[in-house]
Amino acid sequence: MTTYRLKMAGSRDPWRVPAPAAAPEAPTARPRHVYTVAELTREIKGLLEQSFAVVWVEGEISEPKRYPSGHLWFELKDERASVKCVMWRDEVARLKFALEQGLKVVCAGRVEFYAPRGELKFVAEAIEPKGLGALQLAFEQLCARLEKDGLFEPARKRPLPAFPRAIGIVTSPTGAAIEDMLRIVRGHVRVLLY
Repeated sequence: MTTYRLKMAGSRDPWRVPAPAAAPEAPTARPRHVYTVAELTREIKGLLEQSFAVVWVEGEISEPKRYPSGHLWFELKDERASVKCVMWRDEVARLKFALEQGLKVVCAGRVEFYAPRGELKFVAEAIEPKGLGALQLAFEQLCARLEKDGLFEPARKRPLPAFPRAIGIVTSPTGAAIEDMLRIVRGHVRVLLY
């Protein structure tokens, strides 16, 4: 049988055939460590929770749900991904506004990995609205709720009397507010302090 050799382009020796490239090392060629599922999830948990102990995340609130226990579950998402989130009862009590579907927020918290089910969640410890301040958003939500209840309707409003019979001031008994009011009204009306 006749063997023919072809000249390789760029080869110095026209009769030399280059050796074939070494095959990539098979995964079974080197010693391997086989994890159990529990070991793997424990390793993942350690790496994730150590790497993301304190993190700020920006996203949009989706499907917020507050349970009778007081805990708040929701998803934080953007156009490419989403992550399940929880805010525990004590942190929820410190929120100055209500979380609503579609609200853009910035959350501070940590990543938790639940090894038995291989699930990741973000534990939010603080939430700030993106754009509006928390107090402004709380005020707007309160106004919307009161308007929905009909409390801003003109029929519910009473005219202020020209001469009120009593004025109530809720303040500290030694504060500047009460001192200012006493200075203004003294000599014009009878003042009773309770």
